[in-house]
Amino acid sequence: RPIIFWFRNDLRLGDHPALTAAVKTGAPIIPLYILDEDAGGRWKAGSASRWWLAKSLEALGRDIALRRSRLILRRGETVRELKRIVEETDAQAVYASRRYDPSSVDLEAKLHKAFSARDIGFKRFGGVLLREPEEVRNGSGEPYNVFTPFWRAFRREFAPSNALPAPEHLTPVSKQISSDCLSDWNLLPTKPDWSGGLADTWTPGEAGAQSRLRDFVSKALPNYDAGRDRPAANQTSRLSPYFAFGEISPASC
Repeated sequence: RPIIFWFRNDLRLGDHPALTAAVKTGAPIIPLYILDEDAGGRWKAGSASRWWLAKSLEALGRDIALRRSRLILRRGETVRELKRIVEETDAQAVYASRRYDPSSVDLEAKLHKAFSARDIGFKRFGGVLLREPEEVRNGSGEPYNVFTPFWRAFRREFAPSNALPAPEHLTPVSKQISSDCLSDWNLLPTKPDWSGGLADTWTPGEAGAQSRLRDFVSKALPNYDAGRDRPAANQTSRLSPYFAFGEISPASC
């Protein structure tokens, strides 16, 4: 029975604890991304974010295809679509990375309850943050309320781990699984297509994130103390969108 690997804001294969754990089971993996346009409530994705998502999913799909698998795309309400694909594939579990905003926490609790009742695993993993929120506590065992003591404790306790390698192979399922076509989602701007400047400046995807990191380390990092105060001089990392879409992990930096 396969494992559904549910991609969220972790659109990469390297240094991915949840994906690594899924692959280690030896089960066939079904890579899945769900476009749930109502999940954000009033925080709807803007046009630039939709452009980036389209390009990032294209890149992720190519990387998955190189590992003899296929990225499945579904559009709709998250719980409904996850239940539907579990039923279609007789999956034994759903693996995913944790998210921390209130709506995502509620969603994960709902999914855990729904799948547990059907004897289907729902497993969450870290990998989006350097440390999980519950791991850093003050002397009383409570979360820190002031940044400076939190930062001191974090630096004192934190030991960076080696980045996990991307899997060389993703065992596919033998059954044909229906998938949306990315172009049908209409994420890219048309009439007019104003994205030329974005495309000239940015390369969404895991490879683009790694290239940006190498460029920052070799060119801007030596002068970062002073350069960070002059953003017009291109002395900052410019990694924010890559972190936002999870195309690079904090630990790999």
